[in-house]
Amino acid sequence: MTSTGTLPTASGPAALSRVRLGIVYLLLAIIVGGHLVMIVFKGEHWPFSRYPMYSVIRRDLVYEQAKLFGIRADQPGEVEVEFRPGFLPLSDLVIRTGLDRVLQVGDQPRVEQMLRDALALYEYRRAGGRHDGPPLKGIRLYEIKYIGDPRKRTSMAPDERRLLCEFMEPA
Repeated sequence: MTSTGTLPTASGPAALSRVRLGIVYLLLAIIVGGHLVMIVFKGEHWPFSRYPMYSVIRRDLVYEQAKLFGIRADQPGEVEVEFRPGFLPLSDLVIRTGLDRVLQVGDQPRVEQMLRDALALYEYRRAGGRHDGPPLKGIRLYEIKYIGDPRKRTSMAPDERRLLCEFMEPA
């Protein structure tokens, strides 16, 4: 404030013209208004979002996924098949997505073909020295279920495991 009790006014190059000030207010209204519209109508249109990722409290703490287990050829037992070293160039996401889609459709012959191909690729890459996994004579597809319980400690062991399909190399 000046000694006369009035606020100083900006003038010169630093002052915003009415047109520029109107543009700034218009942009702010579009940004804030766009977010408000998405919140009210529960929409998702970039760049306006209501950010729903962590806004929902999940009561069902059940996680299910399909997993491949190899039947060892050198000794009894199963081993979880590591996707990355055994199946490159296919990624973990590509394999799981493909298996999930075929399982949803219920196409059992196609699931068996996928298991046959997965085993062949695994063994081809192992024989070529591209990974050091154990030799396999068969492969099994399980549905693995993890049930979250806030009272129990975190465990990597699944709560349920159900065999969906199996392929064994002919002897």
